[in-house]
Amino acid sequence: MASELLFDAGSTKDTVVSAIEAGELWGVSLGTTTKYSTEGTWILVQATETRCDNLLLAIPEEVAYASFLIAAPSVSDADSDGISWYLRAKLE
Repeated sequence: MASELLFDAGSTKDTVVSAIEAGELWGVSLGTTTKYSTEGTWILVQATETRCDNLLLAIPEEVAYASFLIAAPSVSDADSDGISWYLRAKLE
């Protein structure tokens, strides 16, 4: 099961996204299975628990930390609000 780190990158969003796409964020290697999504200045990183833990330890002061989920719930475990948000993200 994957872990997730959600944070508000603020004015550093573009730099953070570029680093994630390059495979290393704040000195932490993201490997090949790390995924991310963004909305506004918010960034959600889904990775192994170890990688998320290392990112949490490395998060710079200018980035507003929001939450860290060790065992991110799956859609099948979600309530109707969670499923609704998931499906909204898939709208085309």
